[in-house]
Amino acid sequence: MKFIIDTHILLWTLLDPEKLSKNILNAYAKADEVQVSNINFWEISLKYRLGKLTLEGLTPKDIYLAAKESHFKIVDIDSQTTSTLYQLPLRNHKDPFDRLLIWHSIQHETTLISRDGKFSQYEEDGLILLS
Repeated sequence: MKFIIDTHILLWTLLDPEKLSKNILNAYAKADEVQVSNINFWEISLKYRLGKLTLEGLTPKDIYLAAKESHFKIVDIDSQTTSTLYQLPLRNHKDPFDRLLIWHSIQHETTLISRDGKFSQYEEDGLILLS
C-alpha cells in the first residue's frame, strides 16, 4: 500500500515521533511506500523563512536530507495535477499546500496521512484519508 504524508506528519516523524498515532505507526509498518511531496518541502521552507516554523536547530534542507535518509520516496507534484487543481471543490479549506496534497492523493489514488480535521470533507470527492 502507498501512502503520502502531510507536512506536519513528516515533521512529527522526523522530530517528534511520539505525536504519531497508533494508526499512523501501523500504516508505516504495513506500507510498501511512504511518499513525501516536493510541496511538503516548499511549505516547510516558506514557513521557516517567514518565522512561522522552528525546526529544533535544523534548516529546511536538513529536513529534506533526513527524509531521504529515512527512505521516504520523494515525489513531485506533476503538471497534470497542478493544472487540474481547479476541479477540487473549495469547501472551507483554502490552504494551497493542503489542496495540492489532497488533489494529488485523489488523482493518484494514494492514501493521505494527516491529522488535519478539514481533510475529511474531501472524502466524498475520492480522498482516502488516514489520521
